[in-house]
Amino acid sequence: MLTYKTAMYKASVMSSNGFDKAAGGVDVDDKKDIAVRLDLMPMDELTVGAFTVLGNGGYSKGRWGANFNYVRNQWSLMAEGAKEHGVAGGTKYGYVVAAGYEVNKNWTPVVRWQEFIKNDGFDSFSWEIGVNYMMLKHNSKIQASYANLHNFGGSAGTPVPTDMSNGSQFTLAFQTQI
Repeated sequence: MLTYKTAMYKASVMSSNGFDKAAGGVDVDDKKDIAVRLDLMPMDELTVGAFTVLGNGGYSKGRWGANFNYVRNQWSLMAEGAKEHGVAGGTKYGYVVAAGYEVNKNWTPVVRWQEFIKNDGFDSFSWEIGVNYMMLKHNSKIQASYANLHNFGGSAGTPVPTDMSNGSQFTLAFQTQI
């Protein structure tokens, strides 16, 4: 991935193997996907952006989306949505909305809603509550969350749309930056 950032915008381009669901998640050709993202930061508190994925080096996957992030005082609000059109399975939409409140420099509780919708009427959604504990001295954080899943299956902390799979998922994660 290559990224260029100024005070007003950030542009990124990335190449990856892609994902071929028909081949069991294995990339079966030598063509690569290209992802392009542009984020604008018109003020310190606000970021808005857009992105697209060019499947196999062209627009064959028809994926695009937009994102929004607003941080003011202790509050943060984030939303991101995406659309995929013209590939196997028809049109698909997905979005996520999250809000957090920084209690102090260490603790931030967060709530999140996400939904995935296909044009055949399939709908999956989940709501989640969690907390982040920032270890500022070590540039690390611990995240704990509980998710209630409807037509989602849990996989390594990431819900995946799955028909008729309902349940709960508890995630405990540690992240650090070197």
